[in-house]
Amino acid sequence: MELPDDLIPECRNKERWQPDNQYAVYKNGGKRAMRVFNSQREAETFKSEHKDSAEMYIQPRIQPPKRCLDYCPVNNYCHFYNELNQAELLKAS
Repeated sequence: MELPDDLIPECRNKERWQPDNQYAVYKNGGKRAMRVFNSQREAETFKSEHKDSAEMYIQPRIQPPKRCLDYCPVNNYCHFYNELNQAELLKAS
């Protein structure tokens, strides 16, 4: 059975080989993260609990979908991949 491109189900993160995003808490000027969390809420809580929180920031670590980018033979037909490419093109310009 052939489906139109609009009806092809989107792959899950595990199928895309895409780990969950992480959130690193840094001190201003620091080279290494103080701590890395699996959710932004946890990172914000950690930051707010420190007395020098004004001197800290949270940096998201967005994980790319490795299979989509490098190994998927049908990525040109995938809405997720095409949107990802458009976002990367906009970011580069």
